[in-house]
Amino acid sequence: MKISIITPTYNAEKYIEQTIRSVLEQQSEEFNLEHIIMDGASSDQTASIVNEYVRKYPGIIRFISEKDKSLYDALNKGLMQSTGNIVGIITAGNVYLAGALLKVFHKLNPANELALVGGQYFCKPDLKPIKKIVPKFMNNPTILSLVDCHVGDSSVFFKKEFFESLGNYNLQYIYSADFDLYYRYINSGRKFIIMEEALSKFIISDDQLSTKFANKQMQETMDFIKYPNIYKISKKTKFSAVLWYLLRIYQKVV
Repeated sequence: MKISIITPTYNAEKYIEQTIRSVLEQQSEEFNLEHIIMDGASSDQTASIVNEYVRKYPGIIRFISEKDKSLYDALNKGLMQSTGNIVGIITAGNVYLAGALLKVFHKLNPANELALVGGQYFCKPDLKPIKKIVPKFMNNPTILSLVDCHVGDSSVFFKKEFFESLGNYNLQYIYSADFDLYYRYINSGRKFIIMEEALSKFIISDDQLSTKFANKQMQETMDFIKYPNIYKISKKTKFSAVLWYLLRIYQKVV
């Protein structure tokens, strides 16, 4: 059995090393591990940093650097390269907690479901926790539509069959294709296995795409409630999402 971890990067020299180290620390005798780093042709020292680890860990670290259309385009390319039975995604700067992948392996591998989501710490750039997010509502489409109720990708794991069944990330969405993927999964009749235990630390900083493009992500996410035939979104869900969106705008203004 193998776990594949995919990390999309672009000019990530500041954070990439701590992410690579956290993945390497997950090695176990119970599964093989590969870490695929999909770089968007960075112009900083990202390549030289990663290549040093490729030389030290040739059977684990794989590095591919080429231009991509978006973060999700890089992830789709990484999925095509992956050879693991279980796939996880972690962006540069974020880290796994000790033993996280082994816990995921024991929980997800024997299960009938195709995806698992665990808790996550939102942290400052120095990795000091700000708050813990427990994804209790990932299987509730009404609450999931509020977006802030789900965790970042580094605490979400999939069996390879997940993508074979649902397809990859939809490149129509530049900032929220992960949300689209989760919604498609729930509406297929499947459920996430939910672990309340934290599996990763997610950095909140101006360098992170989720922080830098938060407003654009909010605007794009509103597209999901415009297509009720695709996402089977009820009037209640649509109303909740509109209220959430207006609240976020209000919070920005005041």
